[in-house]
Amino acid sequence: MLWNDTLRTGNPGIDFQHEELCWLIDELQEARTKGNLAAALDFLVSYTRTHFRDEESFMETNGYAGLTEHRDKHREFIATVVDFQADFLGGRLEFQTLLDFLGSWLVDHIQQVDITMMKELEARRDWQ
Repeated sequence: MLWNDTLRTGNPGIDFQHEELCWLIDELQEARTKGNLAAALDFLVSYTRTHFRDEESFMETNGYAGLTEHRDKHREFIATVVDFQADFLGGRLEFQTLLDFLGSWLVDHIQQVDITMMKELEARRDWQ
C-alpha cells in the first residue's frame, strides 16, 4: 500500500499521519518475516488511536458538523481491528485478510470520509 496523491486531504498534519499509517501497514509484512508481528500490530493500533484522536480534535476545533458520525466510523474501525488482531494471533484469520482489510479500509476512509470533511471545511475557509 503506497502513499499517493489521491490520499491527500490538504491538511499537512493529517496527511503526514495518513502517510505514516500507510507505511505502518506496509511494514507489517516485514514484521511478520522478522517474527515481531504482534508488536507491529500493537503499534499500528496505538498509532491509529493517536491519529483518530488528533483528527477528531481538529474536527471539533473547526466545528465540523459530521464529527459524531466520523468519530463513530473511527470507533468501529478500532473495534474491528482489535477483533481481527485477536483472530489473527489466535490462528483464526489469514494474514492477507488482515492486511487487505487494513489497506482497503484506510484508503476508502481517507478518500471518501476524510477528504469530504476537508472539502466541507475548506468551503468555509476557516479551519485551523
